[in-house]
Amino acid sequence: MKSDRTAVLKGTAGLFLTQSVASTAFLAASTVNAIVATQLTGDGRAGGWPNAVVLIGNAIGAYSLSRLMLTIGRRNGLLIGSAFGTLGAFLAATAVAFGNAPGFFASLIVMGIGRGTLEQARFAAADLYPAQQRARAISIVVWGGTIGGVLGPQLAGPASNLIASLGLNRLAGPYFATSTLFALTAIGILILLSIDWQGIAARVGASQPTATANKSISLRALLSRRDVLLGIVTMAFAQAPMTMMMSIVSLHMTQHGHTLDAVGAVISLHVLGMYAFSPLWGTLADRMNKRLLITLGAIVLMAGCVIGPLSNDLIPLEAALFLVGLGWSICYVSGSALLTGSLSREEKARAQGSNDLVVNLSSALGGIFSGIILASFSYFGVSAVSFTVMSIPLIVMVVQRLRPPAPSAKAA
Repeated sequence: MKSDRTAVLKGTAGLFLTQSVASTAFLAASTVNAIVATQLTGDGRAGGWPNAVVLIGNAIGAYSLSRLMLTIGRRNGLLIGSAFGTLGAFLAATAVAFGNAPGFFASLIVMGIGRGTLEQARFAAADLYPAQQRARAISIVVWGGTIGGVLGPQLAGPASNLIASLGLNRLAGPYFATSTLFALTAIGILILLSIDWQGIAARVGASQPTATANKSISLRALLSRRDVLLGIVTMAFAQAPMTMMMSIVSLHMTQHGHTLDAVGAVISLHVLGMYAFSPLWGTLADRMNKRLLITLGAIVLMAGCVIGPLSNDLIPLEAALFLVGLGWSICYVSGSALLTGSLSREEKARAQGSNDLVVNLSSALGGIFSGIILASFSYFGVSAVSFTVMSIPLIVMVVQRLRPPAPSAKAA
């Protein structure tokens, strides 16, 4: 239907744009999180805590609001997520301005709930497309993060200078900018995502489940499916090392004399790797073996972990973080596509929320330990642990290949 085609294009463009603004918002704050935590607590080991706290909020948002979307719809769920992001970032800015460390960490949970909810946008896009086009749809929304990757870290310096000119703690600036951008995301959702989401999804065979459909499904039952297990393991164990390498690099760089602008350049290249090529990975995931793509992504990310500790100079760090982001992108898109393609429509909302819960908790642990590892073993230790964690999906694939599926196992 022509009207459906127009609505799908509008919805996809809307998800792309709102994801772009939301990513810009989130990364403006993420660029200075480790520095702020260290200053507020006076403890160098606290550098990895902020991203870990945000990711705990991400897990809460992804798990709870993905289920709420069953009854209120994708658009309203994303709108609630943007509201949480706006409030959380404003509270974080206020806490930084007044030097309130507990208030800062508490506000990051609220901001994380918003971010975790907005990350469901990739699955919302998949609802609008038939099976053979869903990986590409997911990748288009992920691609929206490219804009955030370029702009978000670059806002940290100007926003800090603006707030400093008002006599406040300069590091509160990125959080005020983040709050404003999350508010703009809400406006974009209201205007651009007003389409018949559930009706289109039903007509293309990807409709969301009803509120009463298959509620008894458990994560354990899902993990008995080979593709579901590999999809979740890939995303969880790609997210954790990526978070470890990224969340603590700003503190590592400032300890070696780099400026905030140099930190922003490294983070920008990292996020460029995360998002810029995602449409390519989505197209390939629709056309070729997703397990092969996962292997490629793991190798690329592990290469970044090897390069990271070789030098404290700017260019090697830029190259390392770019490769870490690129490897994560391949794993994230192919893992999401593998998971989505392994689920019936009655299982999607529950399974996708459970997946993001596992992914974000894994990433939170990486963020928590990154500061401790940096303080104890330098950036080499962070890279070595990240390399080891990223090998786990490869091990799972080898084990699955050596152990054939049980005769009673059924494809999703």
